[in-house]
Amino acid sequence: GFPDEIVDLAHDFATFVKRSPFPPYDRNSFTGKWRHLWIRLSSNNEIMVTLITNGGLPLSEVQRLESLFKNRVQSFYWAKSDQSYYDASILNRVLFGTPTITEHIGKYKFTIYPFNTFPSNITMFTNMMEKVIQIAELDNSTVLVDVGCGIGAQCIYLSSKVKRSVGFDPDEHLINVSLQNRDQNDVQNIFFFKGTAETGLNDVANNIASDEKTVCILNTSVPTPPVSSIKAIAKCDKVKKFVYITD
Repeated sequence: GFPDEIVDLAHDFATFVKRSPFPPYDRNSFTGKWRHLWIRLSSNNEIMVTLITNGGLPLSEVQRLESLFKNRVQSFYWAKSDQSYYDASILNRVLFGTPTITEHIGKYKFTIYPFNTFPSNITMFTNMMEKVIQIAELDNSTVLVDVGCGIGAQCIYLSSKVKRSVGFDPDEHLINVSLQNRDQNDVQNIFFFKGTAETGLNDVANNIASDEKTVCILNTSVPTPPVSSIKAIAKCDKVKKFVYITD
C-alpha cells in the first residue's frame, strides 16, 4: 500500500476540494477547477506535490493550499491550464518549498522536477538494468545509445559498464536535467543531445571506431510503439544489439 503520509495528503486534499467553492474539473464539459494532483515521495522521504488547475485561483484558495500543505511537503508546484487537455510543457511555478527533490539509485543522485519520469520501484529498475547488462553484453567496448533518455537515469546507472553513452531526447528540458544529473555525479563518459534516433543515430554511428560496438536501448511506457525510432535503429548497420523495454 501507499505510505501513510501520502494517503493522509490525498485524503486531506479531497476534503479540501469538497469544501472549495470551485468544483472538480469535468472532462466532458471542460468546466470546473481542480484537474490533477500528483504526489511523489522520494527515496529520501522528500515529498513533491504538483497541482494542475483549469485556469487560475483566487488568492483565498492559494492561501488555503499553503495552509494545508506548507509544513508537510518539501516542494509544491502549481500549473494552470485553460486547455481541454493537459500539456506538460505549460508554465508552472513553485508555490512554496524547493524547486526540486532528490532521488538515489545506488551511489547515483538524481535531481527531480515536476513531470519528470523516474522509476517508481528502484529495485525493479536495478534488476532490469542488470538484465540489460547481461542481454546486451555490455563491456568496455560498448557505445550505449539511449533513445528517449529522459533525465538520464539509464545512461548514468550503466556508465561504469560501457566505454561511453549517448542519450537522445526531443525534450530540451529533459536534456538539461540529464546534463545536471551527469555533472552532479561526476560521470565523464556520457553525452546528452536534444534529438531522436531519426535525427541523431547516424551521427553517432559515423563516430564509431572499428573496435567499438553500438548498443541501443529504448525504454518506454507509451502503449503505442515508437515506430519511427525503431525503424531508424533497425536501418543503422552499426547497431549490433537493440534492447526494447516497455510496460
